[in-house]
Amino acid sequence: MKEPDDRVQPAQKPPASREGGREKRNGKKKKEKKKKAEKSTALLNVIYPTLGKLAKNTKDDQVIESLNHLKTAFDQAEAIQPGITHNFIAQVIDTLKRN
Repeated sequence: MKEPDDRVQPAQKPPASREGGREKRNGKKKKEKKKKAEKSTALLNVIYPTLGKLAKNTKDDQVIESLNHLKTAFDQAEAIQPGITHNFIAQVIDTLKRN
């Protein structure tokens, strides 16, 4: 069985690219555009802690694995469409308010 600290951890950030690096094209130097992949606050402040608490409160390895799959799915969705996690949370709250 995994230790609680190993469960549903945020994905590690990819290695940082060279900042301010230059590349020669047609004899001219051109700055590389730096693209910073930041985790959304919705992931960091809501999804990760919630999945972590759920994982901490179970001993079922299948549940822990499923929670890790959910985390991965949220990461992938956010990478494809930034802001989708925030929209998801807003929709859940809106649904709860109506019921």
